[in-house]
Amino acid sequence: MADIIKTPATERPNLLGLIETLPDYVFIPDRHRFEQKAALIKKEGPENLGVIADFDRTCMLAGPDGYATSFNAVKMVFGHGSDFQQTGDMLYSHFNDREELGSLTDEELLTWWNATLGLYGWYGVDRGTLNEAARISNPRFPDTPFLCAREGFSELACLAARRNIPFMIFSAGLGDVIEESLKLHGIDMPPEMIIANRFRFDPMSGKVTGYDGNMPITSSGKNGTVIKAHDTTGLITTKSNLLLLGDSLGDAAMADGLDADTIIRAGFYLGEKTDLDRFQAYSEQYDVLVCGDHPMTSIVEILDTLTS
Repeated sequence: MADIIKTPATERPNLLGLIETLPDYVFIPDRHRFEQKAALIKKEGPENLGVIADFDRTCMLAGPDGYATSFNAVKMVFGHGSDFQQTGDMLYSHFNDREELGSLTDEELLTWWNATLGLYGWYGVDRGTLNEAARISNPRFPDTPFLCAREGFSELACLAARRNIPFMIFSAGLGDVIEESLKLHGIDMPPEMIIANRFRFDPMSGKVTGYDGNMPITSSGKNGTVIKAHDTTGLITTKSNLLLLGDSLGDAAMADGLDADTIIRAGFYLGEKTDLDRFQAYSEQYDVLVCGDHPMTSIVEILDTLTS
């Protein structure tokens, strides 16, 4: 693969100054690996680059305990401490840890998603509920949206647009909430560039009746095969280089199965640095780590340097 080819120092992009001035919460686990990849991407130009980003806890701030997700925003519509929230949280805590470890069977996964669908149906979730979820305020900070964009996200999306770099959101969250949230943050992204879970609605009542698609998109099931099935324009699948953004170990594999030669993976590590095994796992999977719920302005600077 191209990302392991040695590149002469004369071809390396001018990243030295940028790397030296990164804030202390940004960590580059393997500087040599990062510089090699950056040099190759810089050499091939922005016309060969695409961006794939997770949404929840990546483009958006994670919030306390990482709770600020598109699914949890729907729970907030029904009120903090409501039966809806408690039931949804119970389902999440029962299944999520095992999904992240990759030990959840397909049958158990479908049980989880069907139970969530049943909950939405029982409480009459409709389009209005999902739109409200995108707008709802943080109960702890009423002047702040529950789904609050990470500082630098808008700048990253605008920079990609100015340089004609396709930008795709690839999320296991709720596409209807994500699309509305992006609009509220002033980010114009075509629906075909948002891969996420969407619902079917009853044409008369407008209430949720099922998932739009054969299988829900899950955190552990995000990969290049899913992207190929959705990217009918080829805007991402034809790119030889990618900048990938995520917050989980599974997100690091979002582009697996694509034909990209060089991928710079930028991760948002929300765990403790004292959790050495987990931090080491992230360091092996990601080329850049933003540690803690901090801005992504450094990622903007990296993209700017790679494509200027």
